[in-house]
Amino acid sequence: TQPARGSSRQALLIQPVVHLVDAVNRIVGNVPVLVNATLLHDAALTKDTHLLGTASVVTENGIARFTNLALSQLGVGSDFTLRFVTSVGFAADGLGVVYVDSKGFSVLQSATQLLITSGTQAASIAGALVAPIDLEMRDEGGNVIVNSNAEVTVRLIDETLLTQAGEGVDKSDRIRGQISSFSKEGFATFDDISILAVSQAFKLIFSVNSFGLALSTATATFEVLPSVYTQVRLLTQPQNRPAGESLPAIQ
Repeated sequence: TQPARGSSRQALLIQPVVHLVDAVNRIVGNVPVLVNATLLHDAALTKDTHLLGTASVVTENGIARFTNLALSQLGVGSDFTLRFVTSVGFAADGLGVVYVDSKGFSVLQSATQLLITSGTQAASIAGALVAPIDLEMRDEGGNVIVNSNAEVTVRLIDETLLTQAGEGVDKSDRIRGQISSFSKEGFATFDDISILAVSQAFKLIFSVNSFGLALSTATATFEVLPSVYTQVRLLTQPQNRPAGESLPAIQ
């Protein structure tokens, strides 16, 4: 599988898969070997670009699957080429090296903004689902980052309580349900969040942290009210009675 569809500092949407094959193109999978990915610097634009992610993978049944390779810079056209290298032979006889180069691919966008697009967050009830929240990742021109599959995480902050630094207190442990969402072509949705706490001024902070790319955005403060029932209390305890005799009313 050829690498493709990149945005800077985010994992390529299409990750490379490398097969070890023999002279007649049959997969050789009897011995696991290490395959290393490197970035070729043929084009002038790539000289300050770095390959990010896990660049060394051990084969399983003759197949090396890379999962999070990314590039640090933009590049248009077919500026970037990856080389995959492994050793062959036996140590006693001297190891040889084989490699294969990918097709050229581009990294077209760089995310600069994470935006909430679902409007103002309404008041909620403790334990109930918060209204769905939609987010978009955009570049400096306002275009959606269509090649993004970055993970977006959420934190809960109580603005009625302040730390010594004057910041709201983190109450993320009171979130139930969805605490992260992977963007799909630049869009992410949180539709399974509930909050097991009450406050007049909660806010949700959404963040992306990917290979040095750090983006965040927050809702306006909103209120979470107590639910209608918060506990069940027994006012009258049952008392011992002879068998067959009715118990007194229990409240």
